[in-house]
Formats: sequence, structure tokens, C-alpha cells
Amino acid sequence: GPQDEFRVAASNEVDSVSLLRAEQRLLETQQRINRLDPQPDSLFVLGDLVNQGVLTLSDSLGGDLKIAGSFTQNGTFSPNQRALFLQGDAAQTLSASAPLNLPYLIIDNTSPTESVSLTSATTVTGKLTLSDGDLQTGGLLTLASGALLTAVEGTTVTGDATFQREITGSAGWRLLSFPVAGGTAADLADDTAVQGIAGGANPGFAPNVLTYAAAGQFAAPGSMNETISTGFALYFFNNTDAGSTPLPLTLDVTGTPVFTEQTAPLNT
Repeated sequence: GPQDEFRVAASNEVDSVSLLRAEQRLLETQQRINRLDPQPDSLFVLGDLVNQGVLTLSDSLGGDLKIAGSFTQNGTFSPNQRALFLQGDAAQTLSASAPLNLPYLIIDNTSPTESVSLTSATTVTGKLTLSDGDLQTGGLLTLASGALLTAVEGTTVTGDATFQREITGSAGWRLLSFPVAGGTAADLADDTAVQGIAGGANPGFAPNVLTYAAAGQFAAPGSMNETISTGFALYFFNNTDAGSTPLPLTLDVTGTPVFTEQTAPLNT
């Protein structure tokens, strides 16, 4: 039947080599059990984890890594589409000697006063979930195109994050919005051509960024640095004329993530 979670007792007093060896033995045991039970449970580290070697998570459903302390990634880490849970009750840090790519990151820290802090560049490619606690990004968090960010009420993200969005297909309008506070047309112009707006390139051309004004009317922002606080329409030219860029291309914007309650009326 399904085995219990693997638990490693660890603290700041445990040297990284001993911890790595203990963890390797547990992973070897897990691999043997997986041959009998193809649905493994998580590896749960009760303190800090320092990876100085090779750490590969199971590619089977449920083979996640759960850490009650901090995670220092100095070796090779292969998540295999499994999740990393940071679920302590005190301050936790996520650090790495090289940029860290994670398919799924779950913040579940129950401390009322401490946070989970990023101290190295971290990219989430699948989903970032805030179940409990505060995430301090240090400006080091990136959500790749297609990645989701979900947060339970009461959780917070402190610091900037970079959001990416790949645009594919052919020339035409796209309906978009900024996931951060204070987005402007200037934030778009570093990735794609923006025209027809005061202070930008080709101001005499027809504008290709439009926001909803009122009474069914759409208008261009008053300047390149005017905050766009609602959704907007952006036309992609898909060529190399007048500073345009062929598709596909990736937009990116950096700022404080926006969390707002939304009410969706239902017609009955």
C-alpha cells in the first residue's frame, strides 16, 4: 500500500554532507519502494536542506519535496514536474548558486511574523501557490509565460516580480492586462513596437495601444508613462517595419503583483 512521507530530521547543526548522504539513502529507499508502489509520497525534510550533489525527484504523481526549513541548492536539482513546498513555521529562505527553475512552488508558512524569502533568481514555469504566509521576492521572482499565480486571502507577496507572456500567431489585436501595479505603454515598448502615443516612437501613426475610455469608446494613453490601470488592446504587426518585431515574441513586465477581489455577475 502507499507508504508514509519520508522525513529527515535536520537543523543548522547538521552538516550538509551528512544531510546529503542521509537524503540520498532515503531517495534510494524511495526508489525501491516505488517499484512496488508506483505512486510515491513526498520527501519531507523537517529542517534545512543543503543540496551539494544530485537531487532528482520522482516523476510519479505525489513525489514532491516538502521542506520545513530553508533550501540551499548548490548542486543539481531535477524537479521532474513535481512541487517544492516551503511549509515551515519560522523564517525560510530559498537560495541557489545558479538561477533556479521550478515547475511548482507552494508557499505554506504558518508563522505570523516571519516570511519565505528568495535570495537567488527563481523562475516558476507552472504554478506559484500561496497557501499561507508571506513571500519576500527580493526582486528575484519570475513567472514564465503560461505560469499561474494563486493566493489565499491573507497571504502576501512583498517585492517585485517579473511576469512574461509569449505572443504567438499572426498580426492582429490582443486583449491584455498588466499583472503588476503601474504598468505603462513604455513597459510594452521594450518588447514590441508601440506607436501613436506622445513621447514614443512614430507618434504620428495610428495608435496600436488602446484602453477603454467611456460609453463604448477606446482611446490611446495620454503618454508613454501614463499608468494603464485597466485592460487594454495591443496590435502586433508581425513584421520588421518601423521597429516592429516578428511573432512569436515575449512580453515582460516587472512590478508589484496586483491582488484584487473580483465579482463575476451571473445571468440566470
